Amino acid sequence: MKRCAVQFAFWMILIACMAQDLTAQKRFEVDFGVRGGALLGQPLKSNPYSGQGLFPPTYTFDNVYGTVGPTVGVKLYRRVDIRFEAVYKRFGYQWRSNVPPAAGYTVYSTTQGHSWEYPLLATYHFGSGNMRPFLGGGLNLGGTTTSTLNDQYTYTTSSLPVVTTLQTKTTHSLPMAYHIVGGVEWRFTKFSIRPELRYTRWTADTTSGSIVSNRPNQLEPVFGITFQPFKSNSRQAR
Repeated sequence: MKRCAVQFAFWMILIACMAQDLTAQKRFEVDFGVRGGALLGQPLKSNPYSGQGLFPPTYTFDNVYGTVGPTVGVKLYRRVDIRFEAVYKRFGYQWRSNVPPAAGYTVYSTTQGHSWEYPLLATYHFGSGNMRPFLGGGLNLGGTTTSTLNDQYTYTTSSLPVVTTLQTKTTHSLPMAYHIVGGVEWRFTKFSIRPELRYTRWTADTTSGSIVSNRPNQLEPVFGITFQPFKSNSRQAR
């Protein structure tokens, strides 16, 4: 989280420096908003780099994955939009161990958790007027997942099975991800709406030790609404 905060501060300082010379010319705008999305398909999979390769468990994933979070953006010359997001997502899954009977025990685990991701995006807006298509991309500045695991151990070495439970909390960092986005923005006097389609390419999670990871290719319809609190009520320039 500290690393994400430092990176966010760096980019915000950079954006501020870029915009400083434009302030007097009124060629940049700042907006704030929210965005929500829905990941298409199953976004999680077992992580082959988790160290469970000898007897990998059997997974069952939950099926509903929505995303939501705040955004802040700077638009330069009414064309280039630089946007930072904080994206919240909940997830859940269950897994059952596949160790052989000779191990003397089996494990059934349920996991509930959430993640925070921090995309930084740059898009270019085409055309003129109040409705403009845009296209661009970006990357994740970082992120974390926080999970609560409830593990049920069944020991079979005695005449009667012995069941014990253990609850643990884990936190893992997310690997790098890259985004390609495209959509349309409708601009009104003080707010805009932004439907878009986002493609995300996740790199392999080789270091966190998490037993699950994001699938490498994901599509997400996203709907955003932003507000321009500092914009004048004068007619918008074309």
